[in-house]
Amino acid sequence: MEVLSKHGQVIYESMTVHRPQDLVEEAVGRGVSLTDADLRGWDLSGCNLSNANLAGACMNSADLTDADLGSARLNGANFENANLTKVCLDEASAVWADFTGAILNEASIQHTLLQGANLQRASLQRADLSHSNLYGANLAGANLMWANLCGVDLSGADLSACDLYGAFMDMQAVLRTNFKSVNLQNTSLANSLFQLSQPV
Repeated sequence: MEVLSKHGQVIYESMTVHRPQDLVEEAVGRGVSLTDADLRGWDLSGCNLSNANLAGACMNSADLTDADLGSARLNGANFENANLTKVCLDEASAVWADFTGAILNEASIQHTLLQGANLQRASLQRADLSHSNLYGANLAGANLMWANLCGVDLSGADLSACDLYGAFMDMQAVLRTNFKSVNLQNTSLANSLFQLSQPV
């Protein structure tokens, strides 16, 4: 089995494994950089990918249920329509990553760098995003029901038409955030500082 780049080049190959999960875990375990890897549609559920370098990787529609991506480098990676249910993204760097339409329900996303990330129409029900940095992120139309947003930096983020029903918010830097058409019903705004405004 082999892992190819988005340009068709072989990044890693193994003759001893027969599952996508084992192949990628083996590569990561050996310190192989999977930058720009083409993993579209791959089943990587339950994989231990902590500290992996997947910057710029293409993981559209991949299954990453219960995967561990803690402290991984995911800058510019594409997770469009991927299933990341219960994934661990704690302390990962996913600057400018694309999570459009991705499922991140019950995900652990604590202390994660998500500046400029695209989370448009993503589902983050009951996700824990505490103390993460979403400066300038696009959360338009996202489902954040019952999510933990304690300590999250949403400065300059777009939350238009997103659903924050039941979410817990204890934010220090959400000025200039676009809350247009946001459902704030039953939201806990403990010690929050925010301004309802249009993007500037």
